[in-house]
Amino acid sequence: MSTGCASRTSAEATVRLWSCSTATWATGRRRGELSSTRSPTSSRSSPGTHRGAGRSADPPETIGMAGYADCLAGLITQLRLDRPHVAGLSFGGALALELCRRHPVATRTLILVSAYAGWWGGSLPAEVGEQRLRQAISLADLSPDEFVTALLPTMFAEGVPQVTIEAFAESMRAFHPVGFRAMARASAEDLSGALLHVEVPTLVVGGSDDVRAPLPVAEHRPSGTVSCRSRSPRSPLTLRGTRRGADHP
Repeated sequence: MSTGCASRTSAEATVRLWSCSTATWATGRRRGELSSTRSPTSSRSSPGTHRGAGRSADPPETIGMAGYADCLAGLITQLRLDRPHVAGLSFGGALALELCRRHPVATRTLILVSAYAGWWGGSLPAEVGEQRLRQAISLADLSPDEFVTALLPTMFAEGVPQVTIEAFAESMRAFHPVGFRAMARASAEDLSGALLHVEVPTLVVGGSDDVRAPLPVAEHRPSGTVSCRSRSPRSPLTLRGTRRGADHP
């Protein structure tokens, strides 16, 4: 993961983790570098890019979710963040789960948005996870414009401002084929076992119009992300929310 500014702060911090296709995009600024911002309440928010996205170097394609989690833990240490709140979207949610398994004292709370406990046997049937992985690997071979054309229609619900969609599409054109394949392979892992290691208060959020991580993935599959409460008896609190009309990004 890329490293931008690293300054000591006593305020609680929030680390935001993006999905595979949104790893270099944010409203008002590109996610090609790690940044640290302070709100009027002196909290600190640190968005970073995964390895193989934005300005970060490509990882080995076999890095796996464990490798991404170790990179994230190292980044948290480098930035001197004291048990930050961790919010993960899609791939970022799966990464947050693996972080809890491998580095259980690294987080203060979790927010899992449109997240999976892995595709292959975690939140999806094995055959569906395998199909999704094959599709993702093939997407990495497309040209930037073809990549956008293939994925963009599945990202937004009706009514999203066109300027938002265009900014998102522009960022997608800068995707890394190697990094995208690495994140796809990591996403395909069965991470349901990581749910047993969630010991912090957790909010699980799904979008009613999300076609990439539809609500049934979270609500009905016993190994899905929303099962953090039942699969993680040591977690003091797990809340579930639905964003009506919300899409994936």
